[in-house]
Amino acid sequence: MTPHRVRSLGASMAVLAIVLGAIFVSHATSKFEAVPTGDMRRLLEVTAGELAYENGGQVPATAAVVLTTRQASQDLVAGGDRVGSDEAVYLVQMVGSFTLNSAPIPSGSEAPEGATLWFLVDSATSQRLDWGIGLRPEDLSTLGEVSSIEPRRPDGAG
Repeated sequence: MTPHRVRSLGASMAVLAIVLGAIFVSHATSKFEAVPTGDMRRLLEVTAGELAYENGGQVPATAAVVLTTRQASQDLVAGGDRVGSDEAVYLVQMVGSFTLNSAPIPSGSEAPEGATLWFLVDSATSQRLDWGIGLRPEDLSTLGEVSSIEPRRPDGAG
């Protein structure tokens, strides 16, 4: 092989590596969008509206959402509870006045109340994984890019 052909082959391989890298990065970032769109956005909005309605009746106008990992979200909103997996999740946090009506409560106990209601949805499977109530809003920006969604009431209003 002549030196010219070797250089040409090397340049071709470099271009191929750049193109394949760009395709990989494009695919990886489109799979899990930091700002949810389309079906995922609608799922988060409906889930937020249903949970808020079931746990206090007041559906907030907006909710904050961030793409993170399951363990990082638990560290922030659930006091570091250990989970058995660490997949990419959307953490949604609503601020308002909530009463945990839809959780099992021991007989004679009052339902917990809080200023936030949060939940996690697996970004790959769309399955709701965890949810809970908090005493104060947490700073979701410590986990990544935060965006807003509009919770939808289960009766279709708002």
